[in-house]
Amino acid sequence: MSQSRPFIVLALAFWIAAALQQAAAPHLAIAGARPDFLLVVALAASVMFPPVVAAVLGFASGLLHGGVAGSDVASLTVIRTLGAYLAGYVSRLELDVRPWYVGLVAFGGTLLASLLKMVPSPPPETWPYLRDTIFAAMYNGVLAIPLYALLRRTLHHKVNSRP
Repeated sequence: MSQSRPFIVLALAFWIAAALQQAAAPHLAIAGARPDFLLVVALAASVMFPPVVAAVLGFASGLLHGGVAGSDVASLTVIRTLGAYLAGYVSRLELDVRPWYVGLVAFGGTLLASLLKMVPSPPPETWPYLRDTIFAAMYNGVLAIPLYALLRRTLHHKVNSRP
């Protein structure tokens, strides 16, 4: 595998996710929960890379989401960097990572990101926000499963490969 292939594949995945976030996410809402395509890409890819690389993926996710949505870029980048960094620790575990496990990581990462987002800017109504957060976390967890399988196959990446 060439050195630039992961960069090209992930840049393309983020570009597609940013377009979907802007154009399709509002129309794909289920029970008030919208998918967060950029966060799903960051978390699904983070389990394949060391925590430092995963943090860069989270930073890119926050930066792109803030730019596309026109929202607070600073809090999004910090929160997503932290979430992806933690998801990157999956690559250090001696597990045979399966797609369903990545769905759980995306579920937890979405919950963490949404709950941390409440700190700098609390929502006007807490309970509806928490309900929508749980549904969005389930949505993102389901979306992460096929995305992880696709990324892993495209990158020809074995998660626990050690040099």
